[in-house]
Amino acid sequence: MKNAILAISEKKEILKQIRKELAEKYEVITFNNLLDAIDMVRESDFDLVLLDNALEGVTVGEAKKKLASIGKEFVTIALVDEVNAETTKELENSGIFAYLLKPIKVEDLDAIILPSLSGLELIKENKRLEEKLAVLEEDTDIIGQSAKIKDVRNLIEKIADNDLPVLIVGETGTGKDIIAKEIHKKSERNKGRYAQISCALYPG
Repeated sequence: MKNAILAISEKKEILKQIRKELAEKYEVITFNNLLDAIDMVRESDFDLVLLDNALEGVTVGEAKKKLASIGKEFVTIALVDEVNAETTKELENSGIFAYLLKPIKVEDLDAIILPSLSGLELIKENKRLEEKLAVLEEDTDIIGQSAKIKDVRNLIEKIADNDLPVLIVGETGTGKDIIAKEIHKKSERNKGRYAQISCALYPG
């Protein structure tokens, strides 16, 4: 499956060159205005965005932020006329992965796309690791991501919102005490101490 590339520029010759050079290796879609490109990003997934810094009424950093606000994962390469301290700072602050000087040279385009796509894989892997870590660090003694465990967590959330007695039943070793502690922790009851009493110790 080919990687998908979105190119945004108001210069038709730039878009034509990008399509010509990249169409064989990648799925390439081009737009000559930012608003239509943003709509396309909402509808489709792209691995890489080639973003011209000469868009009317918006800086390359602002354009990148508008695209990133959609919440999709992609890397951005800026197409710039020149590089100076101000431009470099804007690119870094905007989270733009790399830049290419215009006019675009074919060898430069080829040389920068593969490392950029590798950068995307690193971004995705970091996100996966962060999500796993968030699960591990979640403040709960109930561990697992199965559908039944999620149902239990959802039920605990609902129960905890109500100040009513709760009866938890189940075989020995099924975790009734853990459920009780979670309900206590997530409810207004957590202002008081949690006391665990075994009813088996008291004659009926």
